[in-house]
Order: sequence, then structure tokens, then C-alpha cells
Amino acid sequence: MLLMVSAGAMGVGLCGLVATMLLGRAPVTGVARSLALIQQAVRPSEVARNDLPLGERFVRPFYGGMHDLAVRLAPSGTAARLNKMLDFAGNPPIWSVERLLGVKGAARPDA
Repeated sequence: MLLMVSAGAMGVGLCGLVATMLLGRAPVTGVARSLALIQQAVRPSEVARNDLPLGERFVRPFYGGMHDLAVRLAPSGTAARLNKMLDFAGNPPIWSVERLLGVKGAARPDA
């Protein structure tokens, strides 16, 4: 009889432990919540447009549009030629073919 009572008590205790582990997760608050938010990567699409820095709101879309314009107006093979010139220049990390085409599209030749 004592063996059955102790086995039942262990079963109830085990069920209680499992229930506590599964259901005992409270929402994270306070400092732990702040740290969790910092660790998550925030994409610009998740942030309100007015909260983005000037570069994300204005400069990046402007150069993106200018890149598209430069690609449409440039003769064929321009990207390959620019890539070859960047190779000769040692592939500066700040410059890419896309950035050069964006600057080229934004630049206005003086007449």
C-alpha cells in the first residue's frame, strides 16, 4: 500500500513539474524584455518611416533611383567595365558597381 501511495505521489509531482514548465512561462518584462528587443534585428520595414534616419528615408532611395536611371541610360557593358576598373583600383570596400552607377546617375555634367 505504501508503495502505491508513493508511486502516486511521484506521478502527481511529475505532472505538476511538467505543467509548471509548460505553463509557467510568464511574458518577459522589464530589463529582460529590453535586452531581448536589443538582440533582435530590426528591419527598416518594421520601423515607422519618420523614425528612420535621413540616409534611410532620403539618400538610399535617391541613389537607388539614380542607379536605375544610370543603368537604363548607360551603354551595354558599362557594369562590367566599372567592375574591371574597381578590380584595378584594388576593390575599395566602400565602392561597388551599384554605388558608382548611383553616383553617376545623380551627377550632372557641367556644360
